[in-house]
Amino acid sequence: MGERNRQHVIIGCTAVAFASVVLTVWIPLDTASGFVERVRRQVTVGDALAPAVAASFIFLGGILAMFERTSESTAIHWPSVRLVNVLRYSRSSFR
Repeated sequence: MGERNRQHVIIGCTAVAFASVVLTVWIPLDTASGFVERVRRQVTVGDALAPAVAASFIFLGGILAMFERTSESTAIHWPSVRLVNVLRYSRSSFR
C-alpha cells in the first residue's frame, strides 16, 4: 500500500463540498417538486430526483478520491508517456 496523494485529497474534498452544496442548497431552491410526485394515485419521478442522484455520485466519487492510495507500480512516468506518443503518431502515419 502506498500513501495518499495530496492532489487526490484536494480533488476529493472539492467534490464532496460541491456535492454537499448542490444537495442542500441548489436542488431545494431550484426544483418545483420533490424527488417523487404523486398525482391521482400515480407515482412519477419529480424534478429533484435526477440532480440528487448525480450529486450523490459526485459525493461518492469525492469520498473515494480522498481515500485512494497510490503505489509506485501505477504511477505514470514521463518516458513511458513519450513512448506511447511516439508509437501512436508513428502508427497513424502508416494509414
